Amino acid sequence: MSAFLIAAFLAYSLAACADPAAEPSTESSDLPVHKAGDIILADGSVIEEEDLTSIDANNFPIAVIAEIHEDGTALGVGVHRSEDSICWQEAEEFSNTYAKAHGLDGECGAGWYMPDISEVHSIYENREEINRSLQKIYELDSLASMDGLDTNWYWLSTLSETNEHYVWLFMDGESRPMWESCWFPLSFPTEAVS
Repeated sequence: MSAFLIAAFLAYSLAACADPAAEPSTESSDLPVHKAGDIILADGSVIEEEDLTSIDANNFPIAVIAEIHEDGTALGVGVHRSEDSICWQEAEEFSNTYAKAHGLDGECGAGWYMPDISEVHSIYENREEINRSLQKIYELDSLASMDGLDTNWYWLSTLSETNEHYVWLFMDGESRPMWESCWFPLSFPTEAVS
């Protein structure tokens, strides 16, 4: 048997760190060129994974880009997840206190939320790029990041038709509705994870 963690991670809108005085642009040539796997720092700047050579205590990684939208905004994944299996209510609290718990304030302290099912699909599709960046951050400072999106289950903000919150399994890219209980961790036969 192999145990799985049901954890929380957060999505992040890069638009939250954008200069509020800047005029929005729809010209594709005016949009910054970012890609899945790029790292968002605490000051709102974005760097490529290979350009991160150390962790600056004043400008540390806060998210990894999962997807760039047509309007130039980005969906990011917070670099930390909950440490233990948690129920949905605890995942919601993790979402609400994430910025404060990780020293994020100002504009980059806003915009954190639990992703919905369509956003997690994008995260899953780009998991290899995201994992490379998370692992690079973790190698430089194991307290600065989780070490990747592994075979855990993660809570989503999406509700099923029966009012159950969905969980997403990064091993196989499937989501399943689950009651908001705290009887975790779940165990599955190891054959299911091969």
